[in-house]
Amino acid sequence: MDTTEWTAHTGNGKRAVVPGGAGFLGSHLCAKLLDHGFSVTAIDNLSTGNTRNLAALHDRGNFIFRKHDVVQPTGIQADWIFNLACCASPQHYQRDPERTVRTRSFCYGAGHQRASAPDIRGR
Repeated sequence: MDTTEWTAHTGNGKRAVVPGGAGFLGSHLCAKLLDHGFSVTAIDNLSTGNTRNLAALHDRGNFIFRKHDVVQPTGIQADWIFNLACCASPQHYQRDPERTVRTRSFCYGAGHQRASAPDIRGR
């Protein structure tokens, strides 16, 4: 996606959901999305993420944190989904490989999430 296309689809109150938002990368992505005018909901079960990563975002407008496991339906409406939910180290993801696959499948095949983000179009 070039810069023109990205600009045309971003900001101005668009709703972004960031599964894994309490992780190091997820929290920085949440901040950047807020900078671009998104309304951001970070979802994380805190198995490896930490709410300290989100401390600077709580006072910003249009930011919500939900402690939730993305393997379960969320019911959150979104224009964009940036899925960063997944254990990053082998010791974590090898402990329960089936759960790791279900977590990574959050926005690719989960019918409950596609229903909540009907305009996702493979972004």
